[in-house]
Parts: sequence; structure tokens; C-alpha cells
Amino acid sequence: MIEALQRYLKGWVRIRLEGGSYERFLNLLSAKEIDTWDLLSVDGGYELSIRLCDVRKLKDIRRKCSTRIKIVKKSGFPFFLHTYRRRKFLAVGALFGFLLMFFLSSFIWNIEVSGNLGETDETVFAYLKSEGVFFGAKKSTLDCKELQAKLRQEFPDFIWVSARLVGTSLFIDVEENAITDPGQEQLPVSSLQAERGGTVVSIVTRKGTPLVKAGDRVEKGEILVSSALPIYNDSQELEKTEYCAADADIFLRTVYEYQDSFPLQYQKKVYTGREEKDYFIRIFNGIFRLAHPDTAFSDYDTMTESHQLGFSRYFKLPLFVGQRISREYRMETFTYTGEEAEREAARQIQANLQKIQDGGAEIEDKQIEITVTGKECRMEGTVTLIQKTGKRVTEIPIEG
Repeated sequence: MIEALQRYLKGWVRIRLEGGSYERFLNLLSAKEIDTWDLLSVDGGYELSIRLCDVRKLKDIRRKCSTRIKIVKKSGFPFFLHTYRRRKFLAVGALFGFLLMFFLSSFIWNIEVSGNLGETDETVFAYLKSEGVFFGAKKSTLDCKELQAKLRQEFPDFIWVSARLVGTSLFIDVEENAITDPGQEQLPVSSLQAERGGTVVSIVTRKGTPLVKAGDRVEKGEILVSSALPIYNDSQELEKTEYCAADADIFLRTVYEYQDSFPLQYQKKVYTGREEKDYFIRIFNGIFRLAHPDTAFSDYDTMTESHQLGFSRYFKLPLFVGQRISREYRMETFTYTGEEAEREAARQIQANLQKIQDGGAEIEDKQIEITVTGKECRMEGTVTLIQKTGKRVTEIPIEG
């Protein structure tokens, strides 16, 4: 529907091709990125539809392919204007439309933010709204340089901010600082302890005194790298002890029990194939429904899509068109067969292990058995993980 509306606003024509090489003609259309639709074979020739703005591009193609082109239909808003150009009401309407566009061009109708990876769009938009920058705000109240400074102050990770107003659109581009650990000089005196029990696989200490080595068994809460740095004299006698923020890469091997289950009976949505479409127009914050305001379905899923109208990316209007599709379904009960249950169990295991890997852990080994009983499917076993550890524990240094 949205695509059809765009074609109507820009205008389109239906053309008939006669003679010459049809296949080459169509290939050249594709090469020149000319959008076509509704291609049909008619009376030994072909008919197809193209956008009005692409008509002039056909001249060279027609000459190369020795194909005759006949326009059989014209449609769209440009042709409507041409047909009624002499009507008085059209002149009045055009003047009103011009004044309306001039008025609407004084406001912001589109805000785009890019480059924000650490901060969500919702967070940035909420801050912009608190600063009076929102959908429908007056352009005259916006100072882009001041907004840039405020964004950098509000979001310390934004090391570079660009705010530019083009037409009725506000574009905000940001560049974030790379996420790094704070410098050692910023950290308080602290040691590193085990967040879980396990066997030390490797330890690389950059600062501090390691208290364990590869192969050692450690318990949860045990100090792995101490903040204490003993200083010895030439006689290897302890002269003093300094303290630092310990820094190390420590990896533990830990064996976890894996237990999960699911019933063999389950419910699933079965779509009936019945759909209801509800078209709507949104003007400013008001929504006007054109059909089916309420669905007759008792159980249904809804998919909504909308498109903001405008003359370009830079000149958007406070006008949206869209549709809501309601798809009816019914819940039905199914029962896994033994083979289906094993496949589902394998899928769930793989999904759970993938979540573990996404969290930064390495799966060294897994031993999981799948058992299907009369009413459920059970998954039991062990998973061996290699995980980074080293929880920072702040300490009060002891003079000595």
C-alpha cells in the first residue's frame, strides 16, 4: 500500500513494447536500475509500468533495441495536476498548500541519531525531549552548537557530536569512546579474588603478587592476586611493602551440572489463514482509522507498519500512513514423538550453550544425556567451562 501511494504521488505510466529485442530491452532496464512492475505479454508484445521520472531514460534503450514504445496509460498526482490546471479551485488549493508547507517547514518532524552503540535510542530521545527537542518542536528554538555541548556533557562516552538541521529533519551523529577499563592509577588499592571455585588454567599477572599458579584448585572468594608488593633489599630482607591495584588475566576450569526438562505435550499457534487489514492515517499525534477499527477475532497476532510522508529524507511531514494486519490463530495441543523430543532437546541445549559462549565463556567439554519418559524429556549431565575470573576487592593498605 505504501509503495503504491509513493508511485501515485510521483506518477507512473503504462507502456507497450513492440518489435526489436524484448529480452535486451528488459536487461537494459535492469542495468539502468529502472523500477518496473506488472510485466505482461499482450498481442505479441509486452506491457509494463514504470515511474514517470524514468520515461526519459527509455530513449537510448529504445534506439539500441529498435523497439517501439507506446504509452497506453498515465496515472498519478502529476497527471491529476495537469488535467485540472485551469480550474480555479486548484489555484486556491495550491496556494493553501504552499502556505501550509511553509508553516510546517518551521518545525522538526524527523529526528535521526546514529553512532550511539553504548546508549540506546530511547535514552538519547528521552534526553532530547527534556531539552525541548522533540517531534514537532520549533526549529527557531534549536541551537545546534549548544545541543552538541549538552549531549557531550550528559553522555561522557560521546567524544564527538554533530547536530545539523536540514529541512524539517534533525540529524545527530555521535562517536563514542572505546570501552576500556579505567586506568590503574584511577583504581583503589585492591586484590583479585575468585568469583567461583575451579582449577586455575592460566594466570598472567601484570601488577600485584600472584598467590596461585596454573593447576591449583581454588575456592570461591579465595584471593588469587594480592595487592601487596613486598620490596626486598640487596640482602633479600623485606624492607617495606607497597600496595597497588592488582591486575591480571586469570582463567578457571569449572565443571557445572546441567539439568533441564520440558513436557512432551505442548501448545502451538496454528494460523487459520484469515486476516483483517486496518488502514490508518496519523496526523501529528491523532490517528484516524479508515476501516475495521475492531477485529472480530478472539485470538490473533497484530503486525503494524507505517511510513512517514515527505518530499525527501530532509523534508518530512507530520503525516504517516500505514496498515495494521490482524492474523487469526487458534491454540492446538501437540505431543512430541521420541525422535521429535530428542531433536527439540538438542536444539534447547545448543541454544543454552550458545548463550554461555556469548557471555564470554569457553566450553571445554560437555556430557549431557537426553532421556524421554512417558510425559517429559529430561536433559542431565555436566558442562566444563573455561571462564575468566578476578573480582576486585578493595583493601585498606597496612603501613609497613
